[in-house]
Amino acid sequence: MGHGYCYLWKPEIIWLHAISDGLIAFSYYFIPVMLVYLVRKRRDLPFHWVFFMFGIFILSCGTTHAMEIWTLWNGTYRLAGLIKAITAGASLATAVALVPMVPKALLLPSPAQLRAANLELEKEIAERRRVEEALEEQRNFIAAVLNTVGTLIIVLDLEGRIVQCNRACEQISGCRMEELVGKHLWDLFAVPEEDERVRNMVEQMQSGWLPGTLESYWSSRNGGMPLISWSTTILKDASGNTRNIIAAGVDVTESKRLEKAILDISAREQARIGQDLHDGLGQHLTGVAFMSKVLEQKLSDQSLAEAADAAKIVQLVNQAINKTRELSRGLLPVRSDAPGLMAALDQWSGEVQDLFGIACRFTCEEPILIHDENLATHLYRIAQEAVNNAIKHGRPKHINISLMKLGEGLSMVVRDDGVGLPEDAGGKGGMGLRIMNYRAKMIGGTLQVKRGPTGGTVVTCHLQSGIG
Repeated sequence: MGHGYCYLWKPEIIWLHAISDGLIAFSYYFIPVMLVYLVRKRRDLPFHWVFFMFGIFILSCGTTHAMEIWTLWNGTYRLAGLIKAITAGASLATAVALVPMVPKALLLPSPAQLRAANLELEKEIAERRRVEEALEEQRNFIAAVLNTVGTLIIVLDLEGRIVQCNRACEQISGCRMEELVGKHLWDLFAVPEEDERVRNMVEQMQSGWLPGTLESYWSSRNGGMPLISWSTTILKDASGNTRNIIAAGVDVTESKRLEKAILDISAREQARIGQDLHDGLGQHLTGVAFMSKVLEQKLSDQSLAEAADAAKIVQLVNQAINKTRELSRGLLPVRSDAPGLMAALDQWSGEVQDLFGIACRFTCEEPILIHDENLATHLYRIAQEAVNNAIKHGRPKHINISLMKLGEGLSMVVRDDGVGLPEDAGGKGGMGLRIMNYRAKMIGGTLQVKRGPTGGTVVTCHLQSGIG
């Protein structure tokens, strides 16, 4: 028997309950659909599982109201009770699940807190945008400066590969930046002998060591071979470890050419003065000495007292002749013929032995002919400076000057048995060492100064070519 019996089958009561339960059931069925739609559209909502549990609970409640309509005319109360039991289980499960969820939900920020957080985030975004714009402006400024200057700027990684370079590198090498990036720095050198030196320099800079300046010839697609003077520094990261190597290079080709021209002019002028002293003043003084000797002889034959004064004049003129010859030999130490360097070094070693009492010997196993007078003069000056330094600082007993032929080049070695270089001398040196280095570079050679294996100092000047 249905519930309608309890309502005395009065239509107004029955339809009041039926319509009310129908509207409630419809609402309860519609709400879960909206909850599922919301969760599917907003998957970022926290605790989305709660919406599903509420949906099941509300759906069960709607079914109980639907059963209330059914039981108005049908007495299937066992089924209605079963539906209510299911609804009770869903309600209880939802209630239990809400207990641990509520404290977590209370931690969620309120709308006011969200608005404040959004406002703060907008400020941070604006500040970050301002900083990024300032950094971009600074990068553009630095890039404009680096691409304007004529100095070559290269950034290397720790393996010596080019990471970045400026426009001057493109102009001098004749390659675009894309072609240069990734290459090793020494791949651009025109002289293969410089590769090993640069490789060692890069390895040492990884530990923070900073070398001095380095000069190297670059290969260029334009057909030239410019001489670049490099200076380097290191870029460290926040931890203090070496991150990159920065090399700055200056094209010194033209300045070196001008320096060499000035030095050649100076050498030629010295040679001219020396030649004038020898051929001009020397010959003139020789004539005066001859005439003074004749005059002395005449006065002596007449037994005149002035004969002694004439003899004094002869002596002074001969001394002037000797001084003139010494000045001429100092200004023009190497004869203009091909064997002139060998003869000059041999004579110089003999003079050292006579003047300082030091056993000085010149050795040359085979004739080395140098037709370039300037080249021979520079080599002589290097040997002269090395010997003078050894006498001044090393207190040697023996000095040996040797010339040896190496292919198309030569090697000149000045070795002594003195006290030698100090252990911590490193790359330091006085004016004499700098002058020797400068002369070696002017003739396209290299200079090495080191301690001898058994003491003393060894000065080596090596030339790749230049002899006949």
